[in-house]
Amino acid sequence: MMRSEKLLRSCLATLVPSPQARLQLIEKVRENEASVRMVEETATASADFDSEDLIDGGRFLSDPDGQSRFIGGASGAAFLDQIRQFVMCVSAFLREVDEGYQRVLIDEAFGNLLGMYQTHDSRLLELPEVDPYHLVPYAEAKRLLLPLCTSSNTNDQIKIYFWGPIMELVQEIYYPAPGTDRRLDPITLATFNAALAFATQQDTIATPESGREYYARATIFLGRPLEATTKRHITCFLLLGCYLFGEHRRDGAYSYIRMAGHLAVTYGFHQSQATGEGQKRLFWTIYALDRSLSGLLGRPPMMNDEDISVALPVASPGLPDPDGLRLHAELAKIVGQAVERIYGYGGRGSRRPELINILDSLDALEKWKANLPQSFDLSACSISTSSRDLLSLHMTYNHNLIKRPQAILIVTRQPFLLAVRRKVAQSFVNSDEKTLANEALIHQCSAAAERNTQLFCQLLEANTADAMCASTIDYHHAFNAALILDLARLLNPNGMTALQSKVQVQFTITMLEKASQRGSAYTEDCSSVLTNLHRFIEELLRVLSRLGDLKRVKVTERQLLAFDAMNSDDLEDQVDVQVTSITGALPMAQSDIFGEFMGWLDEAIL
Repeated sequence: MMRSEKLLRSCLATLVPSPQARLQLIEKVRENEASVRMVEETATASADFDSEDLIDGGRFLSDPDGQSRFIGGASGAAFLDQIRQFVMCVSAFLREVDEGYQRVLIDEAFGNLLGMYQTHDSRLLELPEVDPYHLVPYAEAKRLLLPLCTSSNTNDQIKIYFWGPIMELVQEIYYPAPGTDRRLDPITLATFNAALAFATQQDTIATPESGREYYARATIFLGRPLEATTKRHITCFLLLGCYLFGEHRRDGAYSYIRMAGHLAVTYGFHQSQATGEGQKRLFWTIYALDRSLSGLLGRPPMMNDEDISVALPVASPGLPDPDGLRLHAELAKIVGQAVERIYGYGGRGSRRPELINILDSLDALEKWKANLPQSFDLSACSISTSSRDLLSLHMTYNHNLIKRPQAILIVTRQPFLLAVRRKVAQSFVNSDEKTLANEALIHQCSAAAERNTQLFCQLLEANTADAMCASTIDYHHAFNAALILDLARLLNPNGMTALQSKVQVQFTITMLEKASQRGSAYTEDCSSVLTNLHRFIEELLRVLSRLGDLKRVKVTERQLLAFDAMNSDDLEDQVDVQVTSITGALPMAQSDIFGEFMGWLDEAIL
């Protein structure tokens, strides 16, 4: 029964992509149906559809195993679902006007995934049986863990995270001081193995299987994490969270990072009193990771900025230069505030954020960039001297310009999608060309995506020389940038920028496919999504290029109101509207689709 219901909902979503149109259709059925039972079932369906798209742009999305979770409006998954709705609406129209349209490929790729998102949190990691006390050779442990502490690059002091005294931990395990007890406490071994597990994900030689072996040992020594009470658990939780993020378990990562934050607050790391420099840096690492995951999932952060009084990192003997982590923490604070103001939590946000909030957030980001020390200026660094942390920091900044190049993308992503939808609607429906009120935002979004793709390429080149591979968050930034670049081709299909964007998107797809060959489920999913979107964009551009010499559909708002008031059986008799297609004239039977197009034309683009 549940399978049949799910199939029916999937069919309905395919035929009527717009949630609003689906609700209207359900209401019509409810009015005409005499059976009380049918009315009750329809009301239930109406409630289900109403919950798909909440007022702040958040939605309940299902993972591949059918488990539904709340994903906030700031999340890339919610944004991707909006793209899928856009694709399915346009696809429903294209299959009516072009018999050569690749309907099956597009519909299967997007229709079946509407209302879903990429995660494997419902799937337990398949962990091997391991000897918990097995130690890898010292040279191998040192090779894997050294990048978490220093880098072989010239700018080896640029570190945007702080993991504590990792190499001291290695020394303690392999070469204990004379007279000390060689029996190590479990949390020391748990942290050591957690660090190794995380390090394997950023190494070109280590295999995914070895990472799971380290993770299995770490969890054995960790025991019952909810009963953890010591400061030493904090670093262990952080590293396990980062490992799970790389294993495509976002909720698991979110939980571990939150537990690290809980313990840090328990011991007062967020307060200025009696907080050492190491504790201070550990707290700001937790803060940056929490803000990143909160934005990624569209969920509230672990604590408000007003509750934090601890100072930002400063120079201290024996510790790396503090500038990288300090700048990362400042950027995380700006991004967190931007997400709160633009998307909100608990219904305080909007799918159409106010312009002032976007501009204020962009201002803050530009000030952050303007105040960067000279050593953090990418224009002054060559590929060989740019550390991975420096490149990742700039990718994070850019990404958050798009949606959140990753800060600019978060801030400008929503008006960008509105502009794309309007442009496509104008291609099919005659309407007055309206100048976008803030076209600069649209350009800023696509420019940030382009910069992130360039940074990703530079990161891969630098990592090749350093025998390192890009991290999951780097691939995440590259994937989101490619989504924007592919959609941007619809805004100016014939320009040189569109051709450059196509090449950049294809490059990103190739890199994601290569990463998936190493066993990364996340990059495999990203590659599949991007490939399918790219195929759709190619099909849409092909159709649009052939529509240049054809008549467009002439539909007025008055006619659309008439469509809504009529039954579908009376549509052709009462209104004479024709769709001029590539294969001939077809009766206009998809009024809901054109209603959606007109809605896109009327959307306020800030």
